[in-house]
Amino acid sequence: MGPSSELTGRGFVKIVQVCGWYFPDSLGGTENYVAALADRLRSAGHETFIAAPDPISATERSYEHEGVGVYRYPIADTPTRGEARHDVPVRGAERFHAWLGAMEPKLARVVKDQRERADILHHVYCEARRLALPPGLV
Repeated sequence: MGPSSELTGRGFVKIVQVCGWYFPDSLGGTENYVAALADRLRSAGHETFIAAPDPISATERSYEHEGVGVYRYPIADTPTRGEARHDVPVRGAERFHAWLGAMEPKLARVVKDQRERADILHHVYCEARRLALPPGLV
């Protein structure tokens, strides 16, 4: 039994890690942690992707960072009251929802740190629940 089977009990899986920021726009501990974990999971044979919102850009973009696919989706720079209270999804979240549905991952892993605006990642939990994905939280 290889390391990937031990990790999942089911063999290789497609994993999406979602964080509030990512390289190259932001450099910090969370970004390094997510990159290192993605590298380790990829080395174990898993298909790994990273998704992060981008309040600066008006368009979606995809790129590779150290061999891992990264998806960035635009969101509003400042949340409305309804977004901050989780009454409505963050503007731009529908792009992430469509991307996540098309990716069909077996696991959506949310990595959160103390810098996060709560409204940014709340929609991830909701979408993972809607897609019946087992979300993870760090």
